[in-house]
Amino acid sequence: MLLGEVSHTVTEKDVEANRLGPDTTVADLAHQLRRLGFTQEQIAAGRVVAVRERIYWHTLVSGIKHEDVFPALVPEGMSVERGNIVERALQHPPMIVRVRARSQREDHCRFEQPPTAEGKGVMGMLSRIGPSGEATLYCEGIEKQGWVRPRAYWQKPPAGNREPQRPIISAAGS
Repeated sequence: MLLGEVSHTVTEKDVEANRLGPDTTVADLAHQLRRLGFTQEQIAAGRVVAVRERIYWHTLVSGIKHEDVFPALVPEGMSVERGNIVERALQHPPMIVRVRARSQREDHCRFEQPPTAEGKGVMGMLSRIGPSGEATLYCEGIEKQGWVRPRAYWQKPPAGNREPQRPIISAAGS
């Protein structure tokens, strides 16, 4: 599982416009969603949401930040809202497993840089344009709940399996 923040409910208009979120375009979004296992009926019913899992930037000087946003299915009977902190299972289709909190503030969550970014930051400052970087969602104390960060993303391996899952990369900020 991965942590994320619900940013948007994907509509049929969004799919027609190849927009997974306000600032995220995906070439042939309809095909990509079908490939991941989402149906037209799920989109029409408002059960497909965009989940923001990472913020990244190419330089600090520009001040421009981009978001990695991924689609997820909201199970029948569950409701989510923009800003909810959710756990997303990497399955076919990717699905919201639970709502951790109504907001980042409620569960003491924040987007933070992985510790490995410090050396990169020093080199970026020397270049005069600032370092590139990324920040992923972290909620206080998740490591005590079995979450691990093998790379940039905090992940919760399936029960009985300490190997983290690989994210399904399907969309990136434009």
